[in-house]
Amino acid sequence: MKRKVSYGVSPRRNPRDKEMPPKWYGQIVSNGSISLEELAEIIANRCTVKLADVLGVVTAFELEMKKALLNSEIVELDRIGRFRVTVSSKGALTEEDYHQELIVGVNVRFSPAKYIKEVLSKTDFAKKPLYVREKV
Repeated sequence: MKRKVSYGVSPRRNPRDKEMPPKWYGQIVSNGSISLEELAEIIANRCTVKLADVLGVVTAFELEMKKALLNSEIVELDRIGRFRVTVSSKGALTEEDYHQELIVGVNVRFSPAKYIKEVLSKTDFAKKPLYVREKV
């Protein structure tokens, strides 16, 4: 059975011209989430490795990835993609005026590998209702 990515549509107004009628845009509808333990169990059932071993490896990977990111290293996972740290900051008029307190946010960015991009480019979609909050 071929899997399909679920999407819904929702109206959005142009923030620059609130008088214009809204346009409808697609967005992904989550089908839930899967926990680390559930993933580990699936992996353990596909090979000869036990659940505890999978959990141990993933936990060790998590710790080492955290160390690498905190060391400003890019974490490359061949067929999955790359993880790197990025920051959001306020600007300074000169380089000398810039200081650490102007950094207002830290994020981890993921860039998918070519393999993942190729898989996603061949995605089939299934339209589902989208939960839209009522205006208050």
